[in-house]
This record gives sequence, C-alpha cells and structure tokens, in this order.
Amino acid sequence: MSPLDSQSQYQSFKLENRSSSAPIPLYYRIKEYLIHQIEFGSLLPGDQIQTEDELSELFKVSRMTARRAVNELAQEKRLIRKQGIGTFVAEPSIDRQLTKLTTLTEELQQLGYTGLRSTVLAWSTHKAQNQLAKALSIQAGERVLRIRRVRYTGDVPIAMQTIIIPDKFAPGLQPTNIGKLSMYQVIEENTKQSVKWASQKIDAVLATPYLAKWLEVPIGSPLFKVTRQAFFDNEQPMDIARTYYRADRYSFQINLYRD
Repeated sequence: MSPLDSQSQYQSFKLENRSSSAPIPLYYRIKEYLIHQIEFGSLLPGDQIQTEDELSELFKVSRMTARRAVNELAQEKRLIRKQGIGTFVAEPSIDRQLTKLTTLTEELQQLGYTGLRSTVLAWSTHKAQNQLAKALSIQAGERVLRIRRVRYTGDVPIAMQTIIIPDKFAPGLQPTNIGKLSMYQVIEENTKQSVKWASQKIDAVLATPYLAKWLEVPIGSPLFKVTRQAFFDNEQPMDIARTYYRADRYSFQINLYRD
C-alpha cells in the first residue's frame, strides 16, 4: 500500500469516526483503523499491512503504541506475523462441524473453499506388525500404506496428516491423485464399500520443530491433534489417521442437546 493510499484511507477513517466524543486510547485507534480496512475490503486475506513504523508515523504515535495494536490483532487471529517478512491479514478461521462424518476435503468444499491441495511428504508400504495389524483387523505381515501430507487452502498450510491404510484397500491411490480428492471417496470407489462411522479423539498439543516447519507457525504454537479411525459398513476398520491442525486457522464446533 502506497503512502498516498494510506493517508487517503486514514482521512476517510477519521471522517467516518469523528462523531465519537469519548476518549479512545491511541493504540485502539490504530486497531480500529486496521479492522475497518479488513472489514470493508481495503485489506484482503493475504495482504500485507503497513509496518509499525508506517503506522506510528500515520497516527503520530510511538512505535510501541503501534506494536500493541498489531499484537492484539494477531492474538485475535485477524493478522499473522511472518518473521523477517511482515504482517499479513489472516485467512478466516475454518469452523468445522462435528455432527457428520466427512473428510477435510469434503468439509472445505462444502464451505466453498477453493485451491485445495496437498504436498506429499512420505509415501511408503510396509508389513504391519502385531499391534498395528490388530488395530486394523488384518493379519500380521499384511502390507499397509503410510501417507504423510500437508493440506493447504491456497498457499496457506492448515494441517499435517498421517494416514495408515491396508494396502488392499488402496489399489488406485497415487501421490498424484490425492491432492484435491477425498480419501474416503477414492477408497469407497476402489472397495465398493461405504464408510459408515468413525471414532475420533481431539487433543491440544504444541508444535514441535518439525510440525512448525511444515505448518509455517512458530515452534510451540497451539495445535489440535485429531486421531481418527474410520470403519466400513461391515465394521471393518478402514484406516488410522492422525492430523495436526493449526489452531489459528481451525476450530471445531459441536452442537449439544438435552434429552
């Protein structure tokens, strides 16, 4: 954003808010100004905002005051700081309903998200040891497929997923065809069976250096760890999946009812 554009939008913001007679803290004026730009479309998700120096000069305040406004908006998940690059408008948080069994791909498509893609980090087959074979209700020594991938909306990583599937259920799966496809849909088509239900557990964890690298968050950032096992309609386990979601980009909603 050019200095001229910033000054023009600042003057417009002042005119729209001149009726307020109550004293407003200086940092809060900057915060309201940035929220105004985001909510009215002057700043879109992924856009870089003014630097702290530019904001302090625009509002004639100290850099510390400008930093407080930006920090609060980052804590509220409206902004994302990228070390050494700048501060950007955050993508809206994905609010996932836990009332129906869907894959991440299906859920995001239903919410209207586009640009879904995956980066495959690992793709291998190996023999299932006793404990894993028991969990998947297969014979020890049967081959399983292990996939690790990062899921993106556009250029923003939102989750890292590790999936283990009996190899006999995945003859058509290839690294090239799982980027935009629902894993359930591919397996259901291959096996001619329907996925009926799943057991799911959600934990709060902190990002390790490895997770932080691929999810593009600081080490120690909060994540949701979701462990899920899906079952076919004949009660045969289909997979075991462990997914780490960015807590700044993802939330879960559950509707509860009294009897």
